[in-house]
Amino acid sequence: MSFLRTLPVADLYWLGALASISAGVGTVLNHAHNPMILEQRLLPIRMPNDFRRELMVDLRRNSVIWEHRMGQGAVLESKRALAEGRPFVVHIAEGIDVASANEVASLAHSGALHEHCILVHAINLSDHEIGLIADAHASVVWCPASNLYLFGQTAPIMKLLDAGVNVLLGTDSPCSGSESLRDEIRVACDFLVNQAGLAAEVAAETCIRMATEAFSEAYPGLGVGSLAVGASADVLLLSPAGDHESELVSIAAGSWDVVLLTVGGRGVVLPREWAANGLIPRWFGPTSAVARRESEMVIAGDPRDLIERVTAATNISPDMLPLFNILFPQNRRYQSTEN
Repeated sequence: MSFLRTLPVADLYWLGALASISAGVGTVLNHAHNPMILEQRLLPIRMPNDFRRELMVDLRRNSVIWEHRMGQGAVLESKRALAEGRPFVVHIAEGIDVASANEVASLAHSGALHEHCILVHAINLSDHEIGLIADAHASVVWCPASNLYLFGQTAPIMKLLDAGVNVLLGTDSPCSGSESLRDEIRVACDFLVNQAGLAAEVAAETCIRMATEAFSEAYPGLGVGSLAVGASADVLLLSPAGDHESELVSIAAGSWDVVLLTVGGRGVVLPREWAANGLIPRWFGPTSAVARRESEMVIAGDPRDLIERVTAATNISPDMLPLFNILFPQNRRYQSTEN
């Protein structure tokens, strides 16, 4: 999307941040380095930056990728992460060709596969490599929507789960994956039911855990993803909808509205009557009100103004933006309000 290059970096991150909170997500693990220009305190989401990363294991196989490396190579970055007690995030086994095979084994052979590793995609795995991941207590980020779109297949998810591997859900890039984690949960749940044969309730519970508790296990230092003394005050309340067999299945199907979302105790999505009491920090600036089935929600950061500013600068239709589709799935009216 070359037209995005015309936008300020801050606007790009605000688009992603507002799309995230509108889908009930308060913490986003951005694989790339966060730009120094960003003041994260001013964003309504948490973007941790205290982890090691690399784009992929074998950077040398592609000169373009080598020029866009994120660290000093997967092995060195992974070993540094282990020594520092930090997570190490890397795209691995992302493909179905010979070149993408044996990357997990290569990392393990180099002494760089350990419990702090967060392995993104992991499509092209042998049974032996699944065992290596399980033995190392590493985590895997499953991105089914992007994998199925690009390769027609995804990670051997049931083998990973049966081996006891901690599996998280990820959206990958919106160019190939889901517009939000809400959509990714739905895709993952459909896959587990229709391709893996799980019961709807089991699939729903599994996918919701991948989006919550699994993250806290992979990145325990953040204190998010689970209820615990001393953890961050992140609260998400949902209003399930639709004709489903249970509320859990309804949530996994994406049939819900966000009633309330706080990130670190700061209100970022609130009912209008609560927002009027100043529970959304003023540094977010103006807010936007969005009509829901039975109420009106106020969202920090004024997504209405951002959508109008971006579409005017790029001359594109609002429905080209994931944020617009998440906020206004039926082109609901929206309005600006002062915080």
